[in-house]
Amino acid sequence: MAVSEAQLKKMLGKYKYRDLSVREILNVTSLYRDLKPIMDSYVFNDGSSRELLSLSGTIPVPYKGNTYNIPICLWLLDTYPFNPPICFVKPTSTMTIKTGKHVDANGKIYLPYLHEWKHPPSDLLGLIQILIVVFGEEPPVFSRSTAPAPYPMYPATGPPNSLLGVSLLPPLVSDSLPMEEVGDPTEEESAIQTPIDMSPTEQEEPPSLQESPPTVMPDVSTETLIARLETLSKLHRHEYRSLQLCINGLLQEQRRQHLHTLSLINSSFSSLGDTIREGFQQLQSVPCAPNSPPANSSQQPPQVPAHPPHTDPGTESDDPGGFGVP
Repeated sequence: MAVSEAQLKKMLGKYKYRDLSVREILNVTSLYRDLKPIMDSYVFNDGSSRELLSLSGTIPVPYKGNTYNIPICLWLLDTYPFNPPICFVKPTSTMTIKTGKHVDANGKIYLPYLHEWKHPPSDLLGLIQILIVVFGEEPPVFSRSTAPAPYPMYPATGPPNSLLGVSLLPPLVSDSLPMEEVGDPTEEESAIQTPIDMSPTEQEEPPSLQESPPTVMPDVSTETLIARLETLSKLHRHEYRSLQLCINGLLQEQRRQHLHTLSLINSSFSSLGDTIREGFQQLQSVPCAPNSPPANSSQQPPQVPAHPPHTDPGTESDDPGGFGVP
C-alpha cells in the first residue's frame, strides 16, 4: 500500500526540510514501487541513535540479459536534502555480500555521487539510477551455496559391490560444490540473487557434433538504451567532476604554499631593511669630533721657508753683501 503525502508529512514532522523530502520520496516511490518509507531508529558509529526515515525495498538491476531485484536501504537524515542519505545493501538470508569498490563488508555503499552531494542537482532519483548502473557492472550480492549431504558409508558385509566392473555404491560428493545459478527473477521471491560465474569442471564433456544455436540477444527498447546511456553519462560526469575538484584542490594548495613562501621572503626583506635603517640612524646620531692635532704629538709642523726680498732684476744693488744698506 502506497504511503500518501499526508502520512509522509506526519512521519517527517521533525525534519527541517519536510516539504522537499516529501516531494522527492513521492517521485521515487511512484517509479520504484517496491521501495517503502519506514520510520526506524538508526544507530550511528558513536553509539547514539535517532529516529529517521528509510526507503527499504528492491531496485531492478539488469545483469547479463536478465533483471534482478537488489535489496537496498536508504536512510534520510533530518537535514535531508542538504545532506546525502546513508545507503546500505540489505541481503536476505539466501544472499551474501560481495565486497568491492563501492560496497564494504557491512553492506555500506560508497559512491562519488554521495561524496559530492549538493542540492538541488543531487536527488534520490539520480542516486537510484546510478546505483542501478553500478550494480549492473559489479553485483553487490551473490547467492549462497547449498550443498547436499553426502551418502553415509556402511561396512561391506556381502560379496564385492561390483558387477562387470560397474560399482554399485553411489559416488561420493565432494566437499566444495559450485554455487548454483540464481533462478528466474519473476519467481515468488521478492529479492532474486545475482548469478554466479561458474568455473569449468575438471572432467570435460565430449564435443557435440551439432553446432550450438546462435545467441539470441534480449529485446531492449530504444528508450531503455537511451535511459542507460544517460545514466552512464551522468555517472562519468560525476567522476570527472570529482577528479577535477581533486586537481583544483592540489593546485590551490600549491598556490597557497607559494604565497606563504613569498610572504616569508617579503617579511625577511622588510626586517632586513628595518635593521639597515636603524643602523643608519644610529650612525647619524653619533656626534663628530673636531679635527685638532693630538696633544702629545712629537712631530712639529713643517716650517714654511721665508721668501727673499723682491729685487728688480734690471737694477744693480749697491749693497754687494746683500745686507740692504742704501
